[in-house]
Amino acid sequence: MRKFCFTIFILFANLIAFSQSSVVDSLKLVLKNAKHDTIRCNVLNDMIENESNDSIWPIYNIQLKEISKQYIDNSKSVFYTFFIKHYANSLNNFGYFYMQKGMMSSAYNYYYQALDIYQEINDKKGIALESINLGYLFRQDGNITKAIESYHTALKIQIEIKDKLGAATSYNNIGFIFDSQGESTKALEYYNKALDSYLQIKNSDGIANSYSNIAYIYKTYGDPSCKGSTKECQILANKIAINYLNKSAKIYEEMNDKFGLSNSLNLLGGIYDMYGDPDCLIGKDCYKLSSEKALEYYKKALALRIEAGNLSGISLSYNSLAEYMFQRAD
Repeated sequence: MRKFCFTIFILFANLIAFSQSSVVDSLKLVLKNAKHDTIRCNVLNDMIENESNDSIWPIYNIQLKEISKQYIDNSKSVFYTFFIKHYANSLNNFGYFYMQKGMMSSAYNYYYQALDIYQEINDKKGIALESINLGYLFRQDGNITKAIESYHTALKIQIEIKDKLGAATSYNNIGFIFDSQGESTKALEYYNKALDSYLQIKNSDGIANSYSNIAYIYKTYGDPSCKGSTKECQILANKIAINYLNKSAKIYEEMNDKFGLSNSLNLLGGIYDMYGDPDCLIGKDCYKLSSEKALEYYKKALALRIEAGNLSGISLSYNSLAEYMFQRAD
């Protein structure tokens, strides 16, 4: 089953590429000397997972599909479940390939074919995987009801099989949908569930991401539970958001995750830029202090994005700085 690890740091790109290439080269040797198709399927699966070049791994996937397909006509074979699972994996991989190309109809087709097989052999992890993949396609197509339904199907299975990382991801996916629909209370509910799950398994990346997501809700929508005045609620929400963003920034810094850290810093800059310092709201000194903090965070975020070669992030940072300067122009 293909895994997707997106490299964030340009600084380490050559090292990672070398490592992946070394693994694939070793696997090619194992494949060449393999005596049985069970070994060939396992090796091809590993080669697909470790090959980052999107023009190469589909070639391995074709081989995986062709080898496994030879054995799936006889359901009574001792190897039937093994090979049909690999066949389903190859269909899933093709679904991803076409999804990346924007060919959604083909992606749906392959994902549904894979789902049918996973259901036939009662492979619950596979069913959850395809439910997530289909949920993503539904979300991209604007079919929010079906997307949530698919994510909940995955979540139910993940809870049943005690896949805590998978469940945390599904909570986050559902929260993101509600977030994108402006349903802040539901988004916050699922983001908090995701955070609790990540904390249980001590997944630092997930914890930091959840902190950032929760902070974004408070920054964008305010505190859904606040009963005070609009101004009081906004001040409270900003304090909460800043607290969560500082937590996420600390984790990202410890992980040397420049992408995550730059996003947290840019969001912090946005709070001080738009709303001022929630602990200092009256007087020229407060305005000056808030402006200085906003500019500091914006500049730090930009520096990290330049260092990481994050082009989309660099563009966002320059937009933030341009807006900052425009608002303060005489």
